[in-house]
Amino acid sequence: MPDSFHPQTHTILIVEDDPGTRQLIGMRLKRRGMNILTAGSGREAIEQLEHASETIGLVLLDYRLVDTNAEKLIKEHWARLGNPAFIVLTGFGDERVAVKLMKLGAEDYIVKDKDFHELLTEAVDRTLQHLDSQRRVEIMEKQLRESEERLALALNVAGVAVWDVDVEKNTAIVCERWCRLIGQSYPPGPVPLEVLHDHVYSEDREKIHAGWAHFLRQPEKLYDETYRIRDIQGNLHWVHDQGIVVQKDADGTVQRVIRAINDVSESKRIQELELQMLRAQRMETLGTLASGIAHDFNNVLAAILGFTELTMRWADRPKDVVENCGRVIMASQRAKEVIRQILLFCRDTPPQKKPHDLRAIADEFIEMSKGSLPDSITVKRDYRVEQAVVDADAGLLGQVVTNLLTNAAQAMPDRTGTILVRVDTFRDLDVDISDQVPDHVAPASGYVLEIHDDGSGIDPKSLGHIFEPFYSTKAQTQGTGLGLATAQGIVHSHDGIIRVESELGKGTCFRVFLPAGKVASQGAQPSEQAAISCKKGRRILFVDDQHLLAEANSRLLVECGYEVTTFNNPQHALEHFKNQDSGYEQVISDYSMPQLTGVQLLRELTQIRPQLKCILITGNLETNSNVLDELPEQTVVLRKPYSLNQLLEVIENQQSSAPGVSCIRDVSF
Repeated sequence: MPDSFHPQTHTILIVEDDPGTRQLIGMRLKRRGMNILTAGSGREAIEQLEHASETIGLVLLDYRLVDTNAEKLIKEHWARLGNPAFIVLTGFGDERVAVKLMKLGAEDYIVKDKDFHELLTEAVDRTLQHLDSQRRVEIMEKQLRESEERLALALNVAGVAVWDVDVEKNTAIVCERWCRLIGQSYPPGPVPLEVLHDHVYSEDREKIHAGWAHFLRQPEKLYDETYRIRDIQGNLHWVHDQGIVVQKDADGTVQRVIRAINDVSESKRIQELELQMLRAQRMETLGTLASGIAHDFNNVLAAILGFTELTMRWADRPKDVVENCGRVIMASQRAKEVIRQILLFCRDTPPQKKPHDLRAIADEFIEMSKGSLPDSITVKRDYRVEQAVVDADAGLLGQVVTNLLTNAAQAMPDRTGTILVRVDTFRDLDVDISDQVPDHVAPASGYVLEIHDDGSGIDPKSLGHIFEPFYSTKAQTQGTGLGLATAQGIVHSHDGIIRVESELGKGTCFRVFLPAGKVASQGAQPSEQAAISCKKGRRILFVDDQHLLAEANSRLLVECGYEVTTFNNPQHALEHFKNQDSGYEQVISDYSMPQLTGVQLLRELTQIRPQLKCILITGNLETNSNVLDELPEQTVVLRKPYSLNQLLEVIENQQSSAPGVSCIRDVSF
């Protein structure tokens, strides 16, 4: 008998019209610890079953009673009484009667012969054990149904569809949520996986198939893809698909995967709206800065033109020619810096955080903004720390600085006054700062950028709305009302918060609190002045579709002792290399070219000669990681514009590096 079976937990009703038999059966079962109730007729049995204060687990029912028989009692009353379990007792061994009663649901049929009491005790124990097991199964089934219902409800509320994937058969059982999402029903049972994948948007299918194959090869990682699907009406939905292995065979081969697919179309739509808002505000800010940028650039061009004209006039004065060329280079460096700032500011890519000194970002964009601020406004700086390193996207934080400076200037009466920019440390922010952004956790410590103005201030009614998109206290000609909403979004994306304090007639102070970042290790940068020791006679293949750039670089390299072959067409350079590989030790290629990109050219060349050293030159500030991942291992990326010394140092350093070592370095910053 299993340990879980306890007969004393059961109440048994004995229905027997013979008092002696009834008493004897009751005594034997009581000795086994069971609770006993008795009835001498069918009527008494019905009353006991209807009014008993405890649940009757089993009825021992005599076939012949003074007022009825077991068959009639069961047919007429048993369903109404809840169909309790019963064992029939009889003095007649009529098999036909036994079959009838068993069909009516009897657990057993015991004949009252000489072994009657022993057989009955065994039958009672066996029946109670069976009823216990059956009850446990029913409870577990009920719990399972409730659990499945709760899971289905949770998935439905969360908007999650589930695929139960049989990897070996390449099929999946899908839930109703998926059918509703795509607007299509399937026959009962597994659905071929390729049928489900047919709903994946055509441009995303290759990525999904590659990601699924990669996941099956490395099942210890979570399957995680975001892609588009098309329902039967032709509508596109963005979905986030995550999968986990739930079954493997003895060899570790994946057999079963559960994939949870969540419709994220709405969040994608919100993200796109936020990006559009950011672009619109960025263009507004750039428009504000345009006059200042044009002013800086015109100054640079004027200096370059002036010193170049003087050099042409003073061709017979070598000392003056050298000095003028130095001034042209200085002006060109300033032009390079202006272009870098514009590209950094206008790029349309996700935040790319790196360690930056908050003071340097403030300085850079203060200088960039000066041309757009009236001369009657003074910008003062108060940096109270030697260094304020934060993990930041410099262009985005610079946009925050620019927005706040522009707001401060526009708040000045008669466009006259002082703006104070301060950088300091902070620790243990007070509660009211965190309360201003209840959905965003304030950093515990770090650096604060403060921008104070002595303008007209903001009235208390408007103060609580200034970070709302399109809310503005300015005239319609002074902006779209996106600046502060965008600034807050940028600050939050950097795990910081922004706070404002203002008093009418006394001015406004914006404070940006950012967590401290890790100090970046300073790798060796190419020196502008260091003399580079060049290996004379080294053969270099130089490819650039811009004729003037190719000619200038080739002449400079030849002047330094290299043997250079130049091509303006990458296809011609590839054919030349295939047919006349004359011992080139390095190839230098521009990135953006017709017919073949620089990446494609370098891959083709290294297929022919795997150990070829490669330098990729690019003027694209945002050459993304996917492009860089496609480069041959032994490639250095050099950003435009660069000096001759930088180019020479990259060439020589690459030659001295170990074979097969990737060295991607941004030498422009």
